[in-house]
Amino acid sequence: MDRIKSTVIALFLLFAVNVLAAPESVSRSQSPDKHYRVSVEQTDGRIEYRIDAVAGGEALFRLTSSYQPEKGEEDWAYKQSLDAEVHWRNDSRVVAIEEANYRRMGTVLIARRTADGFSPIPVSAQFLMQATHEPWDRGRLFFTGWGNADSAILYLGGRLYYQTEKRFEESGWRFEIDLAQGGKILQQKKGRNSLP
Repeated sequence: MDRIKSTVIALFLLFAVNVLAAPESVSRSQSPDKHYRVSVEQTDGRIEYRIDAVAGGEALFRLTSSYQPEKGEEDWAYKQSLDAEVHWRNDSRVVAIEEANYRRMGTVLIARRTADGFSPIPVSAQFLMQATHEPWDRGRLFFTGWGNADSAILYLGGRLYYQTEKRFEESGWRFEIDLAQGGKILQQKKGRNSLP
């Protein structure tokens, strides 16, 4: 009898884990051509965005969320990831995932459709901060739109720290990056000091 009870409990737990681990679609994440959508999945303690085929739900590509579970706060990181904004280009060939902003945490992740599925476009706040030659204390990327050609427009907002004067100053930069050239900076311009 105890063996049957243990088997039933084990099967129930296995079912519960599979149900809880099922990917959940990000709100308004379907591509304009209705072939793809973005979902969030947590497996083995890791949170990822999935680009799924709408027909069949197959995961075509995965991007790691910058929000990862910490002890005692597993649900918070998952909910932050689920609150991302998804921006598809009109031709459904490129997607930008702008993670929810929490105290300047989160980032922008970009993926481009290829013959084999999708591939990432490397975008890094750290790299763009270095390109400005300013003394950044912290910064965060925001997606602001698609460029005229094969490019994306990003905003880097954050805080500078001037060591000699021991003062902080808010700063913002606008970048246009080339998607065909792996995120190469096409233009950069110091902009307003407030978040978009």
